[in-house]
Amino acid sequence: MESLTDQLMESLTDQLMEPFKLVADGDIIVVTIQYRLGALGFLSTGDDTLPGNLGLWDQNLALRWVKDNIRAFGGDPEVVTLFGESAGSWSTGLQIVSPYFKGLFHRAILQSGSPITSVYFALDERKSFEGISRALDCESDTDQKTLECLKTRSADVIVAKTTEWSKESGEMIPVAARIDGDFIPRDPLELVQDEDYVQANGIGDIDVIAGFNNKDGAVVALFGTSPDSLTNQAVFRAVVDKLVKLMNKRTPEDVVSTMLKGLAPSFSHFVAAMPLDLADNTPLCWGRFCPSVFQHDEANDDENDVIPQVVEFFYKRDVIGTNTAVSVETVINIHGDALFFAPTIQWLRPLVSQSHQGARYLYLLEHDFHFSREGIPGTHHADELFIEFDVQTSEGSLFQLAGKSTEACNEEDDRMSDMFVDVVTSFAKTGNPSGPLRTALGGDWPEFTSEDEAYLSLSLTPQVGRDVMRDRMALWLQLVPQIVSATQRQQKQPPPDNSTRDEL
Repeated sequence: MESLTDQLMESLTDQLMEPFKLVADGDIIVVTIQYRLGALGFLSTGDDTLPGNLGLWDQNLALRWVKDNIRAFGGDPEVVTLFGESAGSWSTGLQIVSPYFKGLFHRAILQSGSPITSVYFALDERKSFEGISRALDCESDTDQKTLECLKTRSADVIVAKTTEWSKESGEMIPVAARIDGDFIPRDPLELVQDEDYVQANGIGDIDVIAGFNNKDGAVVALFGTSPDSLTNQAVFRAVVDKLVKLMNKRTPEDVVSTMLKGLAPSFSHFVAAMPLDLADNTPLCWGRFCPSVFQHDEANDDENDVIPQVVEFFYKRDVIGTNTAVSVETVINIHGDALFFAPTIQWLRPLVSQSHQGARYLYLLEHDFHFSREGIPGTHHADELFIEFDVQTSEGSLFQLAGKSTEACNEEDDRMSDMFVDVVTSFAKTGNPSGPLRTALGGDWPEFTSEDEAYLSLSLTPQVGRDVMRDRMALWLQLVPQIVSATQRQQKQPPPDNSTRDEL
């Protein structure tokens, strides 16, 4: 047992996802946790009455339990790896930047989720608090009285009424985390850009693997709609407009720092917390996040808003001036770039630009899974969960819930599973994921650095690449912020004085 390492992993439920491969093949200890979701975990008054972020505190408490008790299970509290996918990846990133994590874990794996993605942050916590309280017949003249009333409602009723209010209000994610000045002291991007904060809180000592799947964007682009419904050029213009404008809405006073923060839900939120009609697995799509209701309103176009035009031209450049539909691949790419890929790169860059002892790695998973949805090859959002965990033992329940084929993995998928589990567990035990890959790569998986943004293209024939999606990342991380900055400078300049003085 002395070589066993603790692997703390955020999963959907123990019943749906069983970590047999990780335990038996990877020779690690796996700890799965549950934490409060939705209103139970994130409802907030926006002040100290109900600060929110209870779900994040739950995660932190679980980490403290592991540190205090894992030796009794043969584990080492000094070798803990925190691990999550999508919302779990976002949670992992927030635990890293929180001042309360120090000493609780030592390595982290972030799969398709960045802590700077704003979908997981409350847009208007007061609106949600008041709306949900009203739905629960708990409105009062003070927040404290309202809170006392909410405490008398059962968890089932709170969940049901939150879902009801969510549909009525069009808020697909009615409650989310907030920057509370405590667990999340400031904007997570600002925190990792602050070298003093990084060093004081031990962030530089954490070993990190971050990555994404080449078809991550499909979970947003195709959720609740058909692929072809978004390829019409006029509809695609609306998609671009919505993505850019919604991203800008996060903090209008500082558009540059929030340009890449996505505003679309992820698979794990859908499964764990979002209202689905589970009787027939039909997603309920509404409000500002539903791609199928995107409509381009030319009457509200701002001729001076050049950013959507630049983004649209970049992605449509192959069909500009024609009536040809935008490809499904393009629709998936723009969602993946803005909501998954660019936020991950933007978060990693400050982590490697400052003094650090921990290793940093980046991967792009691009295996064509046998069970991929919509007939679109590649690795979709959350596909890797099916090869990390033993979901076949759950009678296909997770496959069905995710809208996938109920067929089990084929031989190639099994080989990909073996490789991925070997990489994950090698990293958890040693801090270096290269062991299972050295023969195929002819050496080690190089770290992601400021001088060399190396990444691993992870497939049955893995290979090292540089500058992942170079042109697409340059658009979001260089060109768009430069345009925003230039526009802001121009807006701050006083208007020219065109008045004339009568000299007579």
